[in-house]
Amino acid sequence: IDTADSIVIKHKSDMQLRDTELTVEALCEVAVSGYHWLRTKEFPNERDDLFLTPEQPGSQEARSYRPLEAEPALFRIFADTEPTRDGIQEFANEYGPLSRMGGATARMIYVPHYKVRPEIPDAGGETAPKSALRFGWLKERTEIPDGVGETFSDWASAIRTMKDAVSLSEGLRLRDMERIANTLEAKDFSPQFWVPKKELPENPIEIASRAQSCLQHMISSALRRQLSIELTEGLHVTLSDLLPTLWVQFAVALDNSTAFRRCIQCAKWFAASNSGNQIERIYCSSGCRTRAYRVRKTEQATDIAIGTELTAQAWNLYSEGLWLDEIAERLGVDPVVARKAIEREAQEEH
Repeated sequence: IDTADSIVIKHKSDMQLRDTELTVEALCEVAVSGYHWLRTKEFPNERDDLFLTPEQPGSQEARSYRPLEAEPALFRIFADTEPTRDGIQEFANEYGPLSRMGGATARMIYVPHYKVRPEIPDAGGETAPKSALRFGWLKERTEIPDGVGETFSDWASAIRTMKDAVSLSEGLRLRDMERIANTLEAKDFSPQFWVPKKELPENPIEIASRAQSCLQHMISSALRRQLSIELTEGLHVTLSDLLPTLWVQFAVALDNSTAFRRCIQCAKWFAASNSGNQIERIYCSSGCRTRAYRVRKTEQATDIAIGTELTAQAWNLYSEGLWLDEIAERLGVDPVVARKAIEREAQEEH
């Protein structure tokens, strides 16, 4: 499996005994108007729920983008999204909803369209909506499901599940059995995969095996429920929903044992290459590397004594995917010192 603008899966046919390729790419949409939270309902007799829906219901204006090309680490960004109204709304405004109409999480909802009841004459004999409101006439709400939305609970659950999956995969990549065990026994772990502490195996090999089985089940379950594809010529599959795209992207990263880091300059997640100089593996792009160089040139010189041990510790934590604040807290130093230690280690290797 290789990742680029799309995912190419090489497969040997049992019937024809020849290599074939199945190309998978994703094309998702984001409403130009953005998204907002609306308390409404899916069916007439149901209680109101909180839905994320386009700011302008019914508008066809949307921008398209290819997640696999634009954001190779989008599943990490999703896993780090705060499961709050603001956090989810910010993510959706940038990357769109989890699914489009017909997808697993999209619901037909009642989008209120208010209008003033038939106008009544005011004191001057003329009719006006304001007079109707002034006399206490209520607004009417249509009872036609003409909008699309996704519940807050669906979003929060999807984020939590992806966060759990990332935690397990990082535990396997780093051979951190304690991290795996803590994830599996956490009280907020996905209920269908949660393992009571007393049932956790003590053997590291068994813990790793349990984590691998769990990840396989999580990926299969997510794609089985969420996958919505469009087939085109040449064994080409296009994913049209964001959530299954995130899980496909995660599965490929897991299969390739890809390490992800956050850019020292802009904090954006990116795939760290296993080749090249280390200085190239702390920035997500040449642009960020150039900007970081300019910052260093314009910063006031500071004499910060950074020992070899601190530099090595900071680099190891950064390589594990931790961010500057977390690294600084663990090492008991200022974030500025942590950043300089990482840059120094990268430059020395370069």
